[in-house]
Amino acid sequence: MNIHIEELTPEEIELLNKRSRLKAQLRGDCKASHEGKVICTYCRAELSRSKTHLSHIVPPSHGGATDMQNVVLACPSCCDSKHGRTLPEWVERLNDQLDGVHALMTAQARKEASAESAA
Repeated sequence: MNIHIEELTPEEIELLNKRSRLKAQLRGDCKASHEGKVICTYCRAELSRSKTHLSHIVPPSHGGATDMQNVVLACPSCCDSKHGRTLPEWVERLNDQLDGVHALMTAQARKEASAESAA
């Protein structure tokens, strides 16, 4: 997505600047805490500069602020997956997905066992 600065309001420009400052601060704090590495707060994957996203703990849609107490560094996958959800909502969604994967694995194991016993 290309953003043209002349199309932004002063408030949007200030928010972009604020997010940039927060990301820089969090990256520095993370490096100091993790032997020079920047990692995803959620899945612990190591992040490159271009793959670092800010994630709101409490999303703005739920009244969350864009400040140091409410943002963390996240990988693109976790950030996209959590998008707009509170932590409890996100964990519930992940658990539902894991239940679905488990059901698929169980069904596949039954098919394989059935095929082996028929042979």
